Amino acid sequence: MKCRRNSPIRHERRVFRGRSTRLFDARAVRRTAECVRDGGFSLVEVLLATALVLVVFGSLWEVTTRAERTARAGPAAVDLSERARVAADLIARDLYVAGAGLDDGPRAGPLGRYVAAVLPRRVGGPGADAPETARADAVTLLWVPETHVQSHPAGFFSGTTLTVGDGPGCPAAVPACGVRENAGLLVFDQTASADLFRVTGLSGPTVSLGPRVAESGHEFGADAAVAEIEARTYYLDSAARTLRMSDDDSTDVPVVDGVVGFGIAYFGTSDPPRDPKPPPGVANCLYDEAGVVRPELVTLTSGVDGLASLPLAMLADGPWCGAGGLRFDADLLRVRRVRVSVRLQAVDAAVRGVGEAFAVSGSSHDAASRVPDVEVVVDVTPRNLAIVPGG
Repeated sequence: MKCRRNSPIRHERRVFRGRSTRLFDARAVRRTAECVRDGGFSLVEVLLATALVLVVFGSLWEVTTRAERTARAGPAAVDLSERARVAADLIARDLYVAGAGLDDGPRAGPLGRYVAAVLPRRVGGPGADAPETARADAVTLLWVPETHVQSHPAGFFSGTTLTVGDGPGCPAAVPACGVRENAGLLVFDQTASADLFRVTGLSGPTVSLGPRVAESGHEFGADAAVAEIEARTYYLDSAARTLRMSDDDSTDVPVVDGVVGFGIAYFGTSDPPRDPKPPPGVANCLYDEAGVVRPELVTLTSGVDGLASLPLAMLADGPWCGAGGLRFDADLLRVRRVRVSVRLQAVDAAVRGVGEAFAVSGSSHDAASRVPDVEVVVDVTPRNLAIVPGG
């Protein structure tokens, strides 16, 4: 229907009972109303409609965004839990075997009777710490694995060429007690001196060695011990927020990412350690030439579990045992329990928020889509350190 602007409405005048009555044409009125409707919406109607559309789409956007964040939070929480489990399992496993020593021979028993099996620093490799270092975010663990390579030097040894004697557990007709090329070797004696090597060559019972740490210069006799060794270091790369593991002087690999905290606490005997005790007339870090315990080794106050807390400062102030790269504080021979705490965060910043639950703030403002940091605590009494006599 075509509409004309200002189209007049026809009307007619009738006389009813002596009065003049003006009657409108109803059809014309209806056509005019239809024309007005066909002319479009008013400004108020348009604004109301726009506001309604914005409200609807805003609600849909919020629902969709929240659903997306929630969908991201689920996998992030699972990933965080899995990384926490991996970190706890690895550290607990290696702590449990730390200090395992020889099975046969005069030096049989826990490694902690002769050298520190737990060191609060990085040992070996280009990032090795100085022996006088005690860090809360690094630990090195030493143990003798299940191996036949447990013997002694055939004579005096100091340097990089070692002739391996036949120990009671050495395989028959196998030269050098079965030493393998590229294996790690530890040489130690009852003076608390030790050197850490890597096997670089074999010729019958003679073994060529490369130092994995700075050599001590100590001369070992036939009463020293020679054993295959595992040396594993865990430390925090704070810049990359990664827990890393180094298992020798060349391998250094990431273990778990998203790590924002890594701390280690040590607990040990309240009384000074009694082993290793040197031969009469020989002094070491625990005893003087007369066999008297050094006065620097004080008695500590023990806790409810019978163990005393060993502050880091106490583990780097002497008296010092041995020399070279494996030089260590005598108080490390007290260690009986190690507590490791690892704090991990969600890698995706979109599921991290702001507050104490997050070491590194993220962009999430919705509580339902946040994944708080997780802290795992591994409290282990290494079985081999628990049976070290003394204290």
